[in-house]
Formats: sequence, structure tokens, C-alpha cells
Amino acid sequence: MKIEVGQTFHKKGNSYKYHIMAIILDDPETQVVFRYFGKYKQWWHYEIEYEFGFLDAVKIGLYIMD
Repeated sequence: MKIEVGQTFHKKGNSYKYHIMAIILDDPETQVVFRYFGKYKQWWHYEIEYEFGFLDAVKIGLYIMD
């Protein structure tokens, strides 16, 4: 599966919509930056995850791509 900037997804058991903001090519690892808008604090929250972990989470169904 290929991920691209601008794609959206949901985490299983969570109602937030996540937006992929950047893909950082950091040799030898690639990192994915994504954000979601908080319901209670009303601002954008950012998270960074390694690409291999992100893709594994998609494969096992923890992240549901839109």
C-alpha cells in the first residue's frame, strides 16, 4: 500500500479524522506526520510515526483508510 500526503484515515475505536501532512524521508527510515482536530481543546494535534509501523497498523486494521 502506498500512502500519500493529503490522505485521511480513522483509528479503530476513535471518531477523529486524521490527515497525513508530510512524509519525511530520513535515511534509512521514513516517517509519517499526521494531525487531527481535538474536540475538547479545539486545536490541531500532531503525531509522527515510522512508516513501517503505520503500514502495519493499516494491515491489521487499527487504522482505516478513507
